Amino acid sequence: MVNLIGNEIKKIFAKWAIKIIILMAVILMIIECIMVKHEDEIYQMAYYDNASTIEFYEEELKSLNPENEEEREIYISDKSQVELLKLEEEYKNEEKWKFECITQNAYDYIYNINEIKYGSKENDKELKKAEENYNDFLNMLESGDWEQYTKQKLEIAKADLEVSQKELENATTINKEEKEQIVESNELEIECLEIRLNKKIPYDGSYMDEALNIYSSGMQTVLHDNEEIPQSALNEVRADAMIAKYALDTEKDLFNYKNASRAYSQYMESVGLMLLAVIIIVVAASIISEEFNKGTIKQLLIRPYKRETIWLAKFLTTIIVTIISMLLISIIAIIIFGVFFSFEDFSIYNVGVYDYNSGSAYSMNVFEYVGIILISKLPFLIMLSAIAMFVSTLTNGTALAVAVPLLGQIAGEFVNSLLGAGKKYRFLKFFITPNWDLSIYNFGKPAQFEFLNFKFSLVIYIIYLAALIGLSIYRFKKEDIKNI
Repeated sequence: MVNLIGNEIKKIFAKWAIKIIILMAVILMIIECIMVKHEDEIYQMAYYDNASTIEFYEEELKSLNPENEEEREIYISDKSQVELLKLEEEYKNEEKWKFECITQNAYDYIYNINEIKYGSKENDKELKKAEENYNDFLNMLESGDWEQYTKQKLEIAKADLEVSQKELENATTINKEEKEQIVESNELEIECLEIRLNKKIPYDGSYMDEALNIYSSGMQTVLHDNEEIPQSALNEVRADAMIAKYALDTEKDLFNYKNASRAYSQYMESVGLMLLAVIIIVVAASIISEEFNKGTIKQLLIRPYKRETIWLAKFLTTIIVTIISMLLISIIAIIIFGVFFSFEDFSIYNVGVYDYNSGSAYSMNVFEYVGIILISKLPFLIMLSAIAMFVSTLTNGTALAVAVPLLGQIAGEFVNSLLGAGKKYRFLKFFITPNWDLSIYNFGKPAQFEFLNFKFSLVIYIIYLAALIGLSIYRFKKEDIKNI
C-alpha cells in the first residue's frame, strides 16, 4: 500500500491543476499583504468620497416630510447622516484620533439633537442640553483635550446612573427587567470611561482604543440580550468582548491587524482553508475517475493488490495530500507575510482566545492557534474527500464528484436555517452537514443549536464516514472493467 500511496502522491503533485491552485494561493497572499498594509489609504479613498453620498441623502430629504409620522424617523436618520458626513469632511485632514472620535461618537450627538428638534414633542430644555453636549464635543476636538471630554461624559453617566437606580427602586414587576438593563448599561458606560481615563486611552484608533470599543459595544449587546440575535451570535459577541477586556487588563496588542502574525492567521482561517477544500475536492474527485477515463484502471487492477486496498490507498492519498498542502500553504504564507511585514511579528503579536468552558480569555502564539484551527478542520476536509470519492466511484465521472461536495456546503447552510426554524425540522440534526465541521467546538464553544454537542456530532460523523467508505469500496469491488 505504501508504494501505491507514494506513486499517487507523485502523480497528483505533477498535475497542473494543483500547481495552479498553489500559485493562486501565493497570489492571494500577496494581495492580502497589500490590502492589509495599505488599509488606511484604501479606507480613506472609499470613505472620503462623501460628496455623492451626501447628495443622495439630501435628495432623499427633499422628498421627506418630518411632520409626517411615518416619514419622520427616516428624515431624522438621513439628516443626521448628512451632518455627520459633512463633519467628517471637515476633519478628514486633521489628526487621525479626531476623525476616529467623530466616527465613533458624533452621530449620537447629532441624532439626539435632530430627534428632539423634529420629534413629535419638541422640548426646548432638552434641545438646549443636547446642543450644549454637542458643542462641548466639538470644543474638545478643537482643543485636543480628550481627557476633559471623557471626564464630562463620566459625570453625565454617573448622573444618569443615579436616575436609573431610583427608577429601578420604583419599578413595577412589568418594567423591572427593562430598568435593570438600563442600570447595567449605565454601569458599563461608567466602567469603560473610567478605564479610558485610568489607562490614558485617547480616541486615536490605537489597539487599546479598539479593545475598549469592542468591549463596550459587545457587552452592551450582551446586556440587552436582543431576542432577534441568535444565542450562537451572542456567544461570539461575548467572547470578543472578553478577549478585548483581557487585552485592556494586560495591555497586549491583540487588535492590531497590520502585522505578519494577524494577517497570516486571518488568511489561513479564511482563504487558506477555502483553497485546501478546493484541492482535496479536485484530488478526490479525479483520483479514481481518471483511471477509468484514461483506461489505466486495467493496468492498476492487474497488480497484486485487492480492490479494497487500492481504493483505501487512494483515499489515504487524498488525506496525505491535504496535510502536505496544509503545510506547504502555511509555510509559504509565513514566508510571504514575514517578508511583507516582519518575521519578528510572529513572536510579538499573539492571538486572543476565549475559553468557553472556564469563561476566561487568554493569548496564544499564532502558530499554535493556526495549528489548532487546521487540525480541527481536517475531519471536515476528509469528509469532503469521502463524498467526492464516493460520487466518483459511483459514476466514474469527475465533474459531478466535484459539484456534489460544493453543493453540499451550500445545502448545509439551508439545513442549518431549517434546524433553527422549529422543532418539526429537528430530525435534520441526523444529517451530516450540521455535524461535519468539528472545529465549531474549538475552545469549548457550544454548538449553534442546544440539541447538538461534540459527542453527538462525532458519532454522526463517524457513521457517515464509515458508510461512505464502505459503500465506495463495495461499488469499486463490483465495478465491471471488461468493456473499459
